[in-house]
Amino acid sequence: MASVWMVECNVVDRGGTPGSSSIPAGPPTGGGTPINPPPPTGNPGEDDESNNFCRDNHCIPFPEERDQIIKDPSFEGTNADCIFEKLKSINGFNQVSGRFDGVASELDVVFKIGATQNPDATGQTQWMGSTSRPIEITLNQNRLGSSALEVARTILHEMIHAEIYGAIKTNSPTTEDLSFRDTFEEYTRRFSGNDAIHHNLMADKFVKYMADVLQQIHPQLGGSAYADFMNYPGGYPDGVPREFYEALAWTGLKDASTLAYQALSPIKKAEITEHLRKAETGRKSCN
Repeated sequence: MASVWMVECNVVDRGGTPGSSSIPAGPPTGGGTPINPPPPTGNPGEDDESNNFCRDNHCIPFPEERDQIIKDPSFEGTNADCIFEKLKSINGFNQVSGRFDGVASELDVVFKIGATQNPDATGQTQWMGSTSRPIEITLNQNRLGSSALEVARTILHEMIHAEIYGAIKTNSPTTEDLSFRDTFEEYTRRFSGNDAIHHNLMADKFVKYMADVLQQIHPQLGGSAYADFMNYPGGYPDGVPREFYEALAWTGLKDASTLAYQALSPIKKAEITEHLRKAETGRKSCN
C-alpha cells in the first residue's frame, strides 16, 4: 500500500531569534537533558530500559504546564481531536504536551487541519519565527482517512517536533532546556536541514518512547475493534507484539538521511513494512 512509503511530516523553521544564539534559526546553508528525569508510564512485562526513554540523558526536558495547547476551529470536534484527547490520558504523552498545557504561556502550540506544504506528508510542524506566535501543527486534511492508531502516531510525532522547538527556542530556558540544547547542537553539526536534524535525533532517542505511548493508547481506540485487530486473518492472534508499535514509531523516520533507519537490516525493514500494512487496516473512528 502506497501510504506505507509516504512522507510522515515536514519541519518548517521560519527563522527569528532563537533563545540561544548557538542554535541556528533555520536550516544551515547548503542544508535538555534533565538529571534523572521521570520515565513515561511503562507497560507490564516491558523491561526498565524500554520504558525509561531518558536513561541516556539526551531526552527533551518535557516540563510540566508551562505553555498552552490551542485548538483551531478546523481541529475542534474532529476525529483527530478525539484521538488527541485520548492521548492526553497517557502519562508518556503528557510529558510531551506538558510544555504547552499551562495557562500562562511563552511558547504555545496550535493544532490545525488543512493543507501541508508537502502534499504527501501526514502532518507538518512549523516554527513561526517568534515566541509570540504559536508553533503550528497541521494535520494533512487528505491523510486523515488513516486508521486512528496511525493518526495518533502522527500527533505524537508532530508534538515531539514542537517540543524540540520549545526547548531550543524559548527565551527563558530551564537548566534542562540548556542541557538539551547541547545534544541538539551535536545533531546540527552532523546533519543539514531541519528534517534531517530532528528525525535523526528522534530515531536515536525516541523510538522506544513513541512505541510505549502507542502501545498504551491502542486499546482505547475503537473499543472492540482492538480485539478484532488481533484476530482478523493475518493479524496477531497471540497478541500485538511490541515490534508492531516500534514499527509505527519508525514510520516518520524512514528518510534517506536517517542513519539509524538506514542501518537496519533488509529483513528488519521488511518486518517494519509488514507491520505498517497491518496498521493501515485498523479502525478509523476514535470511538
